[in-house]
Amino acid sequence: MRKIFKLLSIGILSLFIFSVSFSTEDYQKDILSLVNIEREKENLSPLTLDEKLNEIAKDKVNLLIKEGKLNHLAGGYKSLGEFLRTYDVEFLMAGENIARKTRTNEETMNLWLNSKGHRANILNKSFTNIGIAKGSDENGDIYWVQIFIKNK
Repeated sequence: MRKIFKLLSIGILSLFIFSVSFSTEDYQKDILSLVNIEREKENLSPLTLDEKLNEIAKDKVNLLIKEGKLNHLAGGYKSLGEFLRTYDVEFLMAGENIARKTRTNEETMNLWLNSKGHRANILNKSFTNIGIAKGSDENGDIYWVQIFIKNK
């Protein structure tokens, strides 16, 4: 009986570790890497991928898809700060990049890096954490969101 319990415990623990270590999707890791490569070029600290911000970014993607357009105020929020506070996120500063219709991580990052405002978010020395998400609408258009914060 002890042997069965021990095997079951190891199996459950292994399953837990497996699911936790693969909770971040490959595209999120790739975009984080691309962001941090750009930050390194400017001698900036790397951003930390934040699972809570990933979930919030995914919710923002879903709002964008529902509305069918790019809108920093999607869902009727007056600001990104108001949106983040509905998730009890504590922050000193926040920023957001959104995109649509790009197909790859690289294409999306190039779009953001060639836009003054988006590039400023990626290279903002104050930001510490990032959340990343993407999703497709019924037409196959891909919506992308990056949420940046400076922790409180």
